[in-house]
Amino acid sequence: MHLNNHGWGMRDMIIWTCILILFLLLATYLIMALYDNISISTNEEQNTQVETPVEKEEEPESPISYDYEYYKSAEFELHMATLNYLNDTKPDLSTGLTKITIDTLVEKGYTKEIYDETGEKTCSAYSSVYQDGDGDYIVTSRLNCGNYTTEGY
Repeated sequence: MHLNNHGWGMRDMIIWTCILILFLLLATYLIMALYDNISISTNEEQNTQVETPVEKEEEPESPISYDYEYYKSAEFELHMATLNYLNDTKPDLSTGLTKITIDTLVEKGYTKEIYDETGEKTCSAYSSVYQDGDGDYIVTSRLNCGNYTTEGY
């Protein structure tokens, strides 16, 4: 029996596999570099485009477009005004949950009206208050503006 010694051996297979892997890595790197250059040039083109003075129709505001920090700050102001009101007036909260509206707080001078982030519309707001067993006030403030509503309002 005579064996054919002219085929590929393990050494040849490893060498060609390594060469193939190097070419694949090089191709991957070049493709990634190409896409990075495309995205950079696209961003630069978008930033340098000059808008023509064509009148655009006003797009309606998206109902989910809002400045989260602005409204959280307004909720905090409402919360603090409610606490100040409670500490000054010491109302009887033995009946359970009490609702204090922003109108009451504005009327008594504890806060000012809360507007949406554009400053055009007045927001409606209230605080739910009850006393725990230790006599501490538990306050939950809720805010409802045109494009932002506190969860649970």
